[in-house]
Amino acid sequence: MVSGRFLIPEIQQPSLAATARSALAERPAEGARLRALAGGDPAAVSSELVFRAAGEGDALALGVLADACRYLGIGIANAAAIVDPELVVVGGG
Repeated sequence: MVSGRFLIPEIQQPSLAATARSALAERPAEGARLRALAGGDPAAVSSELVFRAAGEGDALALGVLADACRYLGIGIANAAAIVDPELVVVGGG
């Protein structure tokens, strides 16, 4: 939904790990590398494992990250529309 200059997502996003666990349950034929990194236990999937699997080319993990990045981009764009920064730096560790 678009409200003025702000895009407001109509759904609540769960954590990255929870999204990946749901995707593994919904699409059991996908995510072989992510599943292997978790020792075959979807409950053991963490955000770190999602990033590692994506780095190794796992399509399911890459899709989960793409969705998360989309929502991060929406949030950053909304914040930038309010405060009009010259630069936005995203970091983490």
